[in-house]
Amino acid sequence: MNGDLQVRGELTKELIPDRVVEDFVDYLSSRGYSEIESRSDGSMIISFRKRSRIENVLNELVPKIEQLGCNAWRDLVLEEHDGGSITSRYRSGRLERD
Repeated sequence: MNGDLQVRGELTKELIPDRVVEDFVDYLSSRGYSEIESRSDGSMIISFRKRSRIENVLNELVPKIEQLGCNAWRDLVLEEHDGGSITSRYRSGRLERD
């Protein structure tokens, strides 16, 4: 690892209320996440990025996601990048290392 760890993620959920989207975006902003975007293509997708380890992002986001009524196992996808390479993935409740 060269110390350039970044985690990219998406929270995807159908029928997510606007107040939940706003609350989650505010939460991400207050915790140093960047490139936060929300868009809808049948489902609401909130994407984000943070310089961190994937375990730290999981520990920070899972409680908030569950508090907002979303399911982190089903609705959250994360990828940890070191430079240009993917080193870890979180999807369907599983953390996988490359």
